[in-house]
Amino acid sequence: MTMLRAHPRRRSAFTLIEMMIALVLGSAILYTTLAGMRVASQCYTIATRLSLENALIRAGFMKALDEVDFWTAYDDPTDPSLAFGGVNGGEVNRNPGLPFCPFANAPANFKPGGLPPMPNPDGTYPPIDGSLPPTNEAGLTGWNPTYNWSMSDPAVWTRANMGARGNNGNDVRFGYYGMFSGTYGQFPSGTSGLYYHYGAVTVPHQWLANQMDGLKNTLGYYGMIDYLPANTIFSYNCYKTANGQNADAVPYEFSYPAGPYTVNVFGDADGGTQVPRGLYRDTKDVSIALLPLRPQGASGAGNQATPVSSVSQAAAFLRQDYYTGQEATPANLSYFQDLTTSKSNLMGAQPANWPLVGTSVARYITADRYATVCRIGWISPTTGEHVDLSFTAFGTSLRGARQQRAQAPGGGWAQWDNGGAANASNLDTQ
Repeated sequence: MTMLRAHPRRRSAFTLIEMMIALVLGSAILYTTLAGMRVASQCYTIATRLSLENALIRAGFMKALDEVDFWTAYDDPTDPSLAFGGVNGGEVNRNPGLPFCPFANAPANFKPGGLPPMPNPDGTYPPIDGSLPPTNEAGLTGWNPTYNWSMSDPAVWTRANMGARGNNGNDVRFGYYGMFSGTYGQFPSGTSGLYYHYGAVTVPHQWLANQMDGLKNTLGYYGMIDYLPANTIFSYNCYKTANGQNADAVPYEFSYPAGPYTVNVFGDADGGTQVPRGLYRDTKDVSIALLPLRPQGASGAGNQATPVSSVSQAAAFLRQDYYTGQEATPANLSYFQDLTTSKSNLMGAQPANWPLVGTSVARYITADRYATVCRIGWISPTTGEHVDLSFTAFGTSLRGARQQRAQAPGGGWAQWDNGGAANASNLDTQ
């Protein structure tokens, strides 16, 4: 029997064309997979960076709100080493003319005093000592943080001549109002001029004039406004002032403004207005501002050296107004922002790939409104993009911030007890 021998079957394989197609398809699949992994990795990186950026922005937002309440950009109880002319500048000396000056260090006519006597039913006061008539308020010249003045008390009534102009042409045709109220207890008689008709006059009302004058000299313009009632008429009689006064003894500082950026000028000069005014008309086109410890500076960078080198120079910045209204130029506004805006980085040190986040706060009064302008800025480390978020907030007043601080030299935060028995002395107390 003959057996046929089978030949081995030839195995099939990729042709060259099939191989080329397979390689192309495999490469496409591999590339798609790698691209998907790369996109997923990039999405994760971007999401992580955005999450970190949002976290830092939230931290900056909270830091700005802390500043709104605690005012550490203007007086930092945790850093008693700050001094004028140093790296940061500062107000820790708390000298007269600066907003955190203790009233105990105030000029003589503004030392805190005891509770004033209550007025008699007819509005007069009982004698403070045997040498003073019953209507004299000479003993009521100090600030007292625990006494709430009644608006029915004659001591708090303004007695300004609302029609008196602020220049030397004022002829006092309605009489000399300085004989009714002023920073002095007695008006001296004269032999010439407008005053000799009256003789020696004991001035019955002194408290309000001394309050305005004392606040101005102790805390600057912003502090004076903060402490005085909202309906205050900013005018008072101050015989023989250092910078001059009109014929009705109203200081030129309040009655004859020479324009913004002039030291010892309070009020808007728009329209040549020279009569006594309330806060809106005094701040219509100008702003009254505070000077922070770390101003933004001309370069816009954080932690710049302060633009002032002495307490007296700082007080001069706080005793003037600034163009911010209809006549303001870009240079005016830039100067105002650089001088009044605090600036600090969120962190002193951080990884190089983290966004650089900074916060800034500016406080000023304009158009009869208190403005606390906060700004959060951040710079992307990858693109260099700079973004700012600006907002305003309401918080502690200057008076509230002063009551947060201990009175002791270089003192830190004041301790408060809900019962009131163990409260620490603060900048408003004796």
